[in-house]
This record gives sequence, C-alpha cells and structure tokens, in this order.
Amino acid sequence: MNFIIGTREIVKKIEKGLIEKVVIAENIPEKLKEKIETAAKKYNVKIETDGNERQLGTKIGKSFPVASVGYYKKEDS
Repeated sequence: MNFIIGTREIVKKIEKGLIEKVVIAENIPEKLKEKIETAAKKYNVKIETDGNERQLGTKIGKSFPVASVGYYKKEDS
C-alpha cells in the first residue's frame, strides 16, 4: 500500500517526513482541512484537491467516502 487515509494518521506521517503528497476532497470538513494544511505547509508537502469524498474513496478502491489520502514518498532503489 503506497497511501494512507485518515487525517490523524496522515498528519503523523507528514511530521515523520514519510508523505510526499496529500489529496483532499473538495468537501472535506474545514477543521480536517486546516489540520492537514498546517502540517503540509510546515513540512513542504504538496496538497491537491480531487473530487468529493465519495469520488476520492472510489479512486483508491474504497467503498466508503474518504476526505483525504496521503501518498508515501517513493523508496530510493
């Protein structure tokens, strides 16, 4: 798995330097958006917006709405 879901987990992984990009839903709750944006700005992590929560969940193969997805940095081979 090259991604993680859940605001709390995404913020923790950003702070550990493991996330390169976060994709958030257009309708993410403002409180969650602020938490992610604050951590992303502090650690220079790119944020993108992509569809609503249901669409974002579907794009990553989940059958439920997802507000945010954090993508891990690629391992150096």
